Amino acid sequence: MDLLNYETNKKEFLEIIKNKSVRTVLQPILSLRSGNVEGYEALTRGPSGSFFENPENLFRISQTCNMVWELEYLCRAKALEKFGAQGVRGRLFLNVNPNVMHDSKFRKGFTKGYIEQFNINPERIVFEITEREAVRKVVDFHKEHREGFCKAGHSKEHVRVCKAYEYISRRRGHRDRI
Repeated sequence: MDLLNYETNKKEFLEIIKNKSVRTVLQPILSLRSGNVEGYEALTRGPSGSFFENPENLFRISQTCNMVWELEYLCRAKALEKFGAQGVRGRLFLNVNPNVMHDSKFRKGFTKGYIEQFNINPERIVFEITEREAVRKVVDFHKEHREGFCKAGHSKEHVRVCKAYEYISRRRGHRDRI
């Protein structure tokens, strides 16, 4: 990203945070056995039609601006608000970047307050620890070396990485079709 685009995107990102203009989409999670909806994964989207509608752009610039916690806070608040307001059954799966726990602005008890405010049973909340950068690095490495790497299966660790990549690919494909 060049400097001009960075400054423009940073300004737009700061406005999104200030105006709380992210939205939550509740993606159904289906039981493979029964086909029933078991819960919902909270997915964040930026303003429609903008560069930040794509959540990857939101999270990438939040890291660049050192504002991961501010975005995580906003996303979690919006997700809990929407889940509580819709009164749907099942669990709410929240993606959480583990790096926010190291942020000096991280506030313990934040989620508990929102759970109480929106009258959600805490047992219905599932935190999915995300490590976007680590997964991205494994996937990128695997794409570069897939032919020689996975077919050869040099060690148990290599096989695990290959299977993990195939799982990630399958999971992403299944999610896209739902």
